[in-house]
Amino acid sequence: MRKSIIQKAAVLLFILSVLMSSVPVAFAEPAYVTIPDSNLKAAIRSQLGLCSTADITEVQMQSLTSLNAGNRGISDLTGLETATNLTSLLLYNNQLTNVSGLEDLTNLTFLRLDNNQLTNVSGLEDLTNLQTLYLNNNKLTDVSGLENLTKLVILDLSFNQLTNVSGLEGLTNLTFLRLDNNQLTNVSGLENLTNLRELYLNNNQLTNVSGLENLTNLWYLNLSSNQLTNVSGLEDLTNLEILDLSSNQLTNVSGLEDLTNLTRLYLSSNQLTNVSGLENLTNLVTLYLSSNQLTDVSGLENLTKLVTLYLSSNQLTDVSGLENLTKLQTLDLSSNQLTDVSGLENLTNLTVLNLSSNQLTNVSGLEDLTNLKFLLLDNNQLTDVSDLETLTNLWYLDLSHNQINQISPNFLDNLDALYGLDLAQNSVSDVSALNGLSSLAVLALSEDQLSDWTQLESLTALKILVLSDELDVVSKLGDIYVLSFTTQKRDPLVIVNPVHDMQKQILSPTAGTISSNGVYDSANNTLTWDYSDISNNQVSYEFAGTGFSGAVTYNISVPKPAPANSRSGGGFGSATVLNTSLPAPNVSENASQPSQQENTKPVENTSDSHGNGLGPASNSDSQPAGSNLWIYVAAAGIVVILAAGGYWYFFRMKK
Repeated sequence: MRKSIIQKAAVLLFILSVLMSSVPVAFAEPAYVTIPDSNLKAAIRSQLGLCSTADITEVQMQSLTSLNAGNRGISDLTGLETATNLTSLLLYNNQLTNVSGLEDLTNLTFLRLDNNQLTNVSGLEDLTNLQTLYLNNNKLTDVSGLENLTKLVILDLSFNQLTNVSGLEGLTNLTFLRLDNNQLTNVSGLENLTNLRELYLNNNQLTNVSGLENLTNLWYLNLSSNQLTNVSGLEDLTNLEILDLSSNQLTNVSGLEDLTNLTRLYLSSNQLTNVSGLENLTNLVTLYLSSNQLTDVSGLENLTKLVTLYLSSNQLTDVSGLENLTKLQTLDLSSNQLTDVSGLENLTNLTVLNLSSNQLTNVSGLEDLTNLKFLLLDNNQLTDVSDLETLTNLWYLDLSHNQINQISPNFLDNLDALYGLDLAQNSVSDVSALNGLSSLAVLALSEDQLSDWTQLESLTALKILVLSDELDVVSKLGDIYVLSFTTQKRDPLVIVNPVHDMQKQILSPTAGTISSNGVYDSANNTLTWDYSDISNNQVSYEFAGTGFSGAVTYNISVPKPAPANSRSGGGFGSATVLNTSLPAPNVSENASQPSQQENTKPVENTSDSHGNGLGPASNSDSQPAGSNLWIYVAAAGIVVILAAGGYWYFFRMKK
């Protein structure tokens, strides 16, 4: 019986299989997405791992949760609206004039639209899950349309054309906000953003800071390059640790007395005649007071935690008041009216000291600063520097533009660590005293009258010799780079682009963003400006890469051209100047921007508006403090980069 049932079942299954085989089965055609912009289509194919000719289906679009379509030349987002599961979208550095097509992407939490040509943000209203939004480097004139994005934590609106911030009032979850490099005349509308920790308002047209009083959670505030005449309104921001007020019109710092948590304060390029009001800021580690009108530094005595102090380009005649600052490691007193350096004897932790462009006739008082590695004494009235023989840790010594006509025989015997020496624009005729400098790799003797070039042959470590109009020496010095030149005008400003992405790939400046008619040389990764084109003592450019974009700003001191009948200073000082700064921040390090994807730390830009370095970043900084690099080279197609950790530090001090 059981066998019979099995046989019948088998017959039935056979009949069903025959019937089924004769029934046509219809499979639904996949739904393809129309994407007119070929560059967008290529980016999506790449993200999906498709070949360059493959069509893209709706199912595939809906499988996307992240898309990097930055730097692709995209101008049309049609088709992207089907990628409704996207949470992260990068569209930086394209040619977008609007964001039509993003309305339905309501799952987005991270969106980059920086470096496009957007004039408004219509189309973003419904993206209420956004937490991070970059709209910097566009052409926005207002931010209406952002009101609903109340989950935003990071918002970048820098480098636009904003005249007000109406529309941001309700974004109370913001902790990071960039509004720098716009046309703001006031900050009304920020009062409710009490969770802000970092705020960039530099490079606007602010005349006061009314409206910031409630932002008591701020730890970083950048107000540089505005038109502020006072700082009334900052008194209650007692959590501030970094404050940048450089390049304003401040005549006093009244109002800062209670900001006792400050560790870095930037007050360069104002109109300060005294530093009264800083006495209580005893936690300061970094202080920039360059380019003011200070005649003395009384009031700094209590700031005993200071490690870095910039006082260049003031009217100081003595340094009394610095005696107690024994933790100082970097001190810039260049371009003042100092006739002696008595008062520095106790600063034995100094490693970098800039005393250039003063009226010094001797160096008595520096003998005990035995930790010095970089000492700049150029452009003074020195005839004898034998007192420096005790500074055995010196790595770089600049004695150019003085009145030295001979080098004492034993002066350099102990300076075994000396790597760079600049004796340009003196009257040295005998360099035999240099013979013992076994580490000397860089030597500048331009404009000097040397009687016997064979004296240099014993300098076996010498790699770079900077001369002027002494071309016959080239054949006598073997493999040494001889940089020989004469100039009757200001050399162009040349900056090595320091920006790389996480894969160490160079991020070139974004087309059309280089200020003051600057030109980018991709072969050498350098940017060149003619000083005559530079306005506001500042040059800048923007960059963009995967997960990393921003702007680099250099505050510079534009030199005066040399007279037509004279030659430039020779030595390192007359060669082409290569400047770079990284904050931090930092690209990092004015600098200068935070990593636009994850790192929200401010850019540290120690630019010349802060002192004699470059900076910043955002950044001017988006500034605060970073490092500057001055490398001197000469023409003839030779570019020599001196790479040594400490040497970088020196060149940040060199003007």
